Amino acid sequence: FSSECAEVTITNCSIVNNAWDGVALYRGANVTVTDCLIKDGRGAAIGVTWDATCTAYRNDVSGFWKGIGAFGTSWVIARNNLVHDNLGWGMIATGESFMDMANNVVYHNGNCGIAPWSTDARGRIVNNIIADNGWRDEWVCPCVGVWFYGDWSKWVFTNNLVFNNKAGNYQAIWDQTDYNFNVSKDPLFMGDADFHLKPESPAINAGDSSTYDLDGSISDLGIYGGPQARKH
Repeated sequence: FSSECAEVTITNCSIVNNAWDGVALYRGANVTVTDCLIKDGRGAAIGVTWDATCTAYRNDVSGFWKGIGAFGTSWVIARNNLVHDNLGWGMIATGESFMDMANNVVYHNGNCGIAPWSTDARGRIVNNIIADNGWRDEWVCPCVGVWFYGDWSKWVFTNNLVFNNKAGNYQAIWDQTDYNFNVSKDPLFMGDADFHLKPESPAINAGDSSTYDLDGSISDLGIYGGPQARKH
């Protein structure tokens, strides 16, 4: 829990079996959380509210009611996170928040994968894989990949792979397949719990043209793409 303009760095931690949130930010907190396992609790695995700011890279987030959320007037940079098997939504931006969601894998969450959920929220949704969400009855949102309940003009939504979500890939917005380099194809993960991409995956070199992998090629989609990519 971080509040009152505290500055905190959390790295390589296991934050497991919480009574409520995993990492909670309030009132001007500035937190960097990287390479952590945040698993099994209630509330949000990473919840950023009031005017807090958060940088979240390469975290494994699962087993909460909510995955990574930006609320209030907060500012969140969330990249290369594996957000999976949460009960409600995977990632959400609401209130007057800003959220940059890039190169995440948002997989097998109970209801929706990603939810821009306010007319005043804004940000980017780029280079993500959003797949196989919607395994429980509708609770906090429809069982879709992307539930857009906001002002589309305030968001950049490009180069995402949205696939095989239970009640459809998109709701409250038109189907983005084949618009702005978004696709709806099987990402071809290496295995059920292995989110590396097979050589023939449509997610390889499919990222935004201004984002590069560490080898200098155009970014892959998902957690192993881009400059903040997971190494293993």
